[in-house]
Amino acid sequence: MRKLGITRAAFHKQITGKVIPSLRVLANARKYWGVKLSYGELSDAYVNRKKKDPRQAEFQFSVADISKDQIEVTRVSPKGARAVEVLIKIDLSKSA
Repeated sequence: MRKLGITRAAFHKQITGKVIPSLRVLANARKYWGVKLSYGELSDAYVNRKKKDPRQAEFQFSVADISKDQIEVTRVSPKGARAVEVLIKIDLSKSA
């Protein structure tokens, strides 16, 4: 139940058919035990979809075009007990 991320009560409701497991629970079951469970007409891509952080932008550029001189680490700060946030600045006006 811990691997599924649910309580004992929620697990009991799911196995007795009182509630349907959420997509998150199905994704966790697939991740830990390799089971493939369908969720109606939804495809596997829907179950595996991760929400993007709206504060982050995605840029397409080649890493080969960037040199070490163009990269500056601006800030490193802890985020929770097991994560760190690294803020970098890449000067794309210089060519590699």
